[in-house]
Amino acid sequence: MHRVTINMKIVRLFSFIILTGTYLSADSNIPAPIPIDFGVNNGMRSDSTICESCIQEYDADEMGASCCDEATQFNSNYNCEVLEETYSWNCSGCTCAEDDDDWTTNFGCKDDMDACNSDPDVMYHYQDACLFFDDCGVCDGGNSSCADCAGVPNGDS
Repeated sequence: MHRVTINMKIVRLFSFIILTGTYLSADSNIPAPIPIDFGVNNGMRSDSTICESCIQEYDADEMGASCCDEATQFNSNYNCEVLEETYSWNCSGCTCAEDDDDWTTNFGCKDDMDACNSDPDVMYHYQDACLFFDDCGVCDGGNSSCADCAGVPNGDS
């Protein structure tokens, strides 16, 4: 029986190493997020608008929640820092990131120097996090702050 227990531990360790390697190699240097079983909350969507601020949304059936904000509602033991550091979830833009002033997301716009929010200190470059200046010079603006009466940015009418 003791030998079976040791063999099971070896199999688990080997499986963990293989899975970790698979997650880390899935998309350049961005680790794949690890699903979380929220038990009774799994499959329940409490508010369809809760993930609006999050840059990354997930398949709730596969991951357990649609985004970091929803995960923190399902279980208060989870916050953005735990979700990113332990489960590799991308919580950039989520409101749960505002819960701790000392923590910042590991995901962001790192490699695109033309972006107005480029941050060389983030760990993982996430292209969808990159924002750009509009024609009015506003970061992620909609060209409305300098539009003329005809709606043309920097126009004459």
